[in-house]
Order: sequence, then structure tokens, then C-alpha cells
Amino acid sequence: MSNRNDEDIVDRIVLRQALMTVISNFEDVLRENVYETTAQTPQVIDVRDVDEVTRFGATGQVHLVTIDFSSEFGAHQTMWAIKFSSSGEKVFSEASNSRWLFKQLEYLNYGNLRTPKLLFAFPEEKILIYEGIHGDTYFQADVAPRKKAVLAGRLLAAIHGSPTRSVDAESYENLMALMLLDLPISALRREAIGKASSIYFEEMKDSIGGGNIFGDYHQRNVILSREKQNTHLQKIYVIDPEYMMFADNCRCEDIANFFVFQLIEEYKNTHSIDETRSALHFFLLGYNQVLRDFNLSLNELYPHMPLEFHLAYHIFINIRMRIKRSRQKLKGSKQVNKRSVQDFIAEVKELISLAEFLLKERPLTS
Repeated sequence: MSNRNDEDIVDRIVLRQALMTVISNFEDVLRENVYETTAQTPQVIDVRDVDEVTRFGATGQVHLVTIDFSSEFGAHQTMWAIKFSSSGEKVFSEASNSRWLFKQLEYLNYGNLRTPKLLFAFPEEKILIYEGIHGDTYFQADVAPRKKAVLAGRLLAAIHGSPTRSVDAESYENLMALMLLDLPISALRREAIGKASSIYFEEMKDSIGGGNIFGDYHQRNVILSREKQNTHLQKIYVIDPEYMMFADNCRCEDIANFFVFQLIEEYKNTHSIDETRSALHFFLLGYNQVLRDFNLSLNELYPHMPLEFHLAYHIFINIRMRIKRSRQKLKGSKQVNKRSVQDFIAEVKELISLAEFLLKERPLTS
């Protein structure tokens, strides 16, 4: 145990030194921060201390760093979110997405619907530096479920904006066909799921809900922020715009991504979807509030919302990922636990049944 603790301490020291090096290389960011707060441009920057919290997300680690520093104008404090990327290309792409998203939300000017400002992007060093924000993820936030669902719906509608286009239904049809080939199901069941899905492709062709989507809009990428002085909710942020897509994607793809894990967990634990249905109702209420400002509504965009299709497809993605992880785990295992394997198979079957139920019964939008 003591060896593990010693290793953790060493890792923290190494990380702190690395962050100090990053910060010292980008003193111009701190100079800009001083100018914004004092209207003075300092010549001398002295970083005194850093306090770091690591957050783990789907796209890697983000280091929330509180920086105490001084200049000839006094003591200062700021907060950065430093993200190390795997390639310069990804840095360039995410930076472009982030700037577009910031301008989109700034232009709409809803005040509390935000994304962190990108301070700097350095493709050569594979680093992005965002303004730091205080708050909790949607998943963790101690806010009334109805209220936070409305806010999350408003935020997504603002991201999607007013453009209306036809949905590229053919791309979803092709993706589902490939996905079905990967699933551990019989040919007969594959045919039945394909037939149930085909209705949605025809409906998508009749919709005008196509446009730009966030691509990774889930409950850990939405942050609820409060003012320190009181408990009044001030702002809601979306983070990690790495997977934004500027094409004729279906808006419901983002909505489904936001709810799929909540739906899976509720169904696994209770064999019910009532809580998800309620949260979705208020989410769509918030979404339509913003659409009204564009003289639109979801009913106008979609004669029939293809939400259940996108939820089923996301469930299938989840199944495929679980199977992949399970195979990797079995490869590295010397002894197979039959009970664990049986439980895993039962869980996969249950998820496939949930997806079929969604496709055939449309319990959330009918």
C-alpha cells in the first residue's frame, strides 16, 4: 500500500512540474488576464503556485489548474483548463470547433448558455488552454431534475441553431446495416430490427431537422455553474467540442446521445423508462423554447421524431463497445468465470430487447 502511495505522490510532483513548465511557457496568456482585470499590461509575471484537479472524460484528461501569480500590479489568480491532445491535427480541429461554437452562443446572446472560451491552441505542443469554469456535471449537479433538463435542452437548441436542412437519411441507413452485422443476433432477428428501422429512414427523408450537431453531447460534457455568493444557478456550459459535425446530420442524434446512458441504467435497475421519459419531456420543452425564437418547433422540423431510432443505434454502439472490452478482458485472463460470462450475455440480450422495444413501440415520442 505504501509503495502505491509513494508512486502517487511522485506522479503528482511530476504532473505539477509539467504544468508549471506549460504555464511558464505561456506567460502571454497571464499578461492578457491581468490586462482584462486591470487595463494594464505587465512586463513581469511570476507564477507563485498552482493547484490542480484532474477530470477524466471520454476524450482524455483535462487538468483544471488554479494559478496564483503576481506582476508589478499586484497579486492575481486565474483558472485554466489544460487539455493534452494525442495529435496536432486533433488540436487544430477542436480549436476550430470551439471558436465556431463560442461565436454561435455569443451571437445568440442567451447569457446563461455558454461554452468555455478557448484561450490558446498549440498544435505543435498538442495542447489546448481553455478558461477554467467552476461547477458540476449535469450528471452530478444537485439541481432539480426538471430545471436542469430544461436548461440542457435550451443549450442544445442554441448549439443547433436555426438552419434547417434535409437529413442525410441514407447515411443512417448504411450505418445501421453495418451495425446489425456486428451484433450477436440471429439472421431472423436482424431482419426484424432492420424492418423496424426502415420506417425511420423514410420519416427522416420527410424532415427538415438536418444540420450541424455537437456529436458528443452527453451528461458529463454539460456543466452547471453557480455564483459563489448564492445558490442561484447562473450558467450552463458545454465542453469538449472535439466531435462536432457540420453536415446534414439529424438533431435527434445529439438528443439521443444525451439520454442513452441514463436510459440504459434506469432500464437495467428498474425495467422502467419513466424517469427518462420525464426528463426528456422537460428537455424538449427547453429545446422548443429556443426554437420559438427562430419561429420554429420540433413538430415543424419532424413530422415524426426519429428519436427512438437514434437511441436504439446508440444502445447498439454501447453493446459493441462492451463486447470489445469483454473480449480484451478474456484474452488477458487465465481463468474464465462462467457466472460473469453468463451475466454479461444476459445483459447484452436485455439491451438488445430494449432497443427493439424502442424501435417498435416508440414509447418516448408517440
